[in-house]
Amino acid sequence: MIVFAAGNNAKLIPEAYGCGYPGSINRNNVVNVGSINWNKARSSFSNYGSSLVELSAPGEYIMSSRNGGGYEIRSGTSMAAPFT
Repeated sequence: MIVFAAGNNAKLIPEAYGCGYPGSINRNNVVNVGSINWNKARSSFSNYGSSLVELSAPGEYIMSSRNGGGYEIRSGTSMAAPFT
C-alpha cells in the first residue's frame, strides 16, 4: 500500500488529473488522503473527491520537524498522510 497526500489546491479530483499531484493517481494499491480540521470538516485547502480521495485525516496545525532542526506548526495534506 502507498499513501499519498491528495494536494492543497481545494480542487475536486479527478478534475485535478494531470496537475502532477500524487493524489490524482488511481491505482488499487494507492490511498489518497485529504485533510480535515479539528471539527472533522474538510480543510479549505484540501483536494477532495469521493472516487479518488478515500479518506481524510487531521492536517491543520500539526507539529512537525523542521528542516535544519527544531519543530514548527504546519498544515496540509502532507501532514494528514502520515496519520494514515
